[in-house]
Amino acid sequence: MELKELSHIAEDNQVQLNIEPCEPSVVQDPKDAARMCSEVPGLGLTLDYSHFIDPGYTQLDVESLHRFARHFHARQAAPGRRVEKVGKGTIDFRRILSLLQRDKYDGVIAVEYVECETTRACGVDVWTETVRMKTELERLMNQ
Repeated sequence: MELKELSHIAEDNQVQLNIEPCEPSVVQDPKDAARMCSEVPGLGLTLDYSHFIDPGYTQLDVESLHRFARHFHARQAAPGRRVEKVGKGTIDFRRILSLLQRDKYDGVIAVEYVECETTRACGVDVWTETVRMKTELERLMNQ
């Protein structure tokens, strides 16, 4: 109910209302995230594949959310690892970018390696991987 009201307020003020599905939350399953967006007109997503790949969802599961995505976070991950080095993760960014281009996505893709306990526990250097991810995304976009 509150999200519907917030969605109306956002629309009245010509801004977007997005949520970022992750665990633990009521939208940690891609199907639940899609259902919420379908039930709340105007609600969009900040989509970060790592939030779904880590707990074991497939990339195909996450792709179903592209239709609601207004903002993307780019960071490598793998099952059981929320944060991974660019060369070691399982997320296929070539495929993601291809799908976004096909669907004429015109939003932002932000590299999101965040200095936190999870990142440190995964042995990932934020500064190094941010540059690597940016470079990799640029390389893929220019192919």
